[in-house]
Amino acid sequence: MPLPAVPRFRVLPLLLLTACLSLGGCVTDTNKMKALVGKDKQQLFVIWGTPNQVVPTASGGQEWIYRDNAAVGYGVYAKTRVFVLDKNGIVTGWRWKGL
Repeated sequence: MPLPAVPRFRVLPLLLLTACLSLGGCVTDTNKMKALVGKDKQQLFVIWGTPNQVVPTASGGQEWIYRDNAAVGYGVYAKTRVFVLDKNGIVTGWRWKGL
């Protein structure tokens, strides 16, 4: 007896989760980002390289933005990593969006 078809809207999230966990990208990026809090921008540059964009903040600091695309299954998904630096160039926070 054939298996019933799985609705597409259920397959994609499962595929993304499986790819993320098997590649270790989500966990690795999060750990790398957490480890840089309190470090200076030179250390950030050594690990992550040149940012795609640097945006000044209202407090005199900067946001270093890194963008990348990841091919997963049949799609290409954008991922963005942002590091927040204070006016002295120290990483004070981070956030990410995407894979």
